[in-house]
Amino acid sequence: MCPDTVLRRAVLLRLRGATLAEIAKGFNRSGTPTPGGGAIWYPSHVSRLLRTQDAVRLLRADEGAAA
Repeated sequence: MCPDTVLRRAVLLRLRGATLAEIAKGFNRSGTPTPGGGAIWYPSHVSRLLRTQDAVRLLRADEGAAA
């Protein structure tokens, strides 16, 4: 399970144009554990995180607010 703060951070960074690799690098630098408790983030982890229902809901909500 991924903490809401990590999910929101990933969504916000993605909306600001960050690549999956940049988001993963930032999480690694800050020592943020992966949802599975691992120490190293990969772009594929970020991609899967951003495809979760909660992330999709946040992305849609933000897009709606920007329109």
